[in-house]
Amino acid sequence: MDHHIQAYFKSENDAESAAVKLKKINTRDELIDSIPGGGREVFVVPAFNFTSGATASSPGMIPAALGKTNRNSSEKFTHILEFKISSEELSEALDILGTTEAHIDEESAKQFNE
Repeated sequence: MDHHIQAYFKSENDAESAAVKLKKINTRDELIDSIPGGGREVFVVPAFNFTSGATASSPGMIPAALGKTNRNSSEKFTHILEFKISSEELSEALDILGTTEAHIDEESAKQFNE
């Protein structure tokens, strides 16, 4: 099964850097685009390593964060990186995004943490 991933970034350079890192796996239909209006209406969480089995105290993991993240954040995301990835490589794609400045929408983050 394919997964459609949307990762949000604060700059085009950050999105391009993440796309380059993702080249080592089989992503498809990659697209980097600007977000009209700066993306403030999008609620996102950092794309930490969702698949590592890390505990709440581990670096890079959201400690029960999804209910506690500030929805009124002034963070402004200007670019989005979209791509498709197979289920077999989803974990590795998320690991790679976790090493970048990527943020993922809240609903996707909940799905990846399950």
